[in-house]
Amino acid sequence: MCGHAFSASAVSAINKRLDDSLDAFASRPLAEPFPYLILDARYEKVREGGVVTSQAVLIAVGIDWDGRRQILAVDMANRESSSSWKDFLIGLHRREQSQVPLRTLHLKLNANGPCFFRL
Repeated sequence: MCGHAFSASAVSAINKRLDDSLDAFASRPLAEPFPYLILDARYEKVREGGVVTSQAVLIAVGIDWDGRRQILAVDMANRESSSSWKDFLIGLHRREQSQVPLRTLHLKLNANGPCFFRL
């Protein structure tokens, strides 16, 4: 990689540290109030078991009272569905510790019209 060679054990150690950092980020408590949320998804190609598929990357960005943005959560889902968004938002809500509760309303447009759910 870029003219450098890495042993398999070095790559494994780097991946372990990265996994630990990502787990800490994904499970950190949300102590600040975020009165506004931006929810979005994008699709990325993912290789699992030698098969490349397209998966949704769900993203939540919080905006604090001063207008500063912070990535609150990122998660993978097989597709952008009502159930995947609901699970994503429930996980986000469980981490919330501030006095200003995260109140979200998600609107998904589909062939049958809008689908709403509130936490």
